[in-house]
Amino acid sequence: MELTIITLTFSVLFSFLSFVVGGLTIWVLRDYIKRRIDSRLSMHPEMYDEEGNLLTEGLIAFNFDNYGEYPEPDET
Repeated sequence: MELTIITLTFSVLFSFLSFVVGGLTIWVLRDYIKRRIDSRLSMHPEMYDEEGNLLTEGLIAFNFDNYGEYPEPDET
């Protein structure tokens, strides 16, 4: 009977620790992959030269100050 209790105790502990370690591993891996994909998607191909280096001159940036503000519709 005592061997069964010890076996069940270690099985539950091992399962819980495996779940925690696996969850933390997946969480860190997901964050790493998300950052990697987001960094590549945020840069457009036209921002690189033929050798894959980022262009630092000749780029144009636009800034819209009233982004998201829409005029009120006219009531007729």
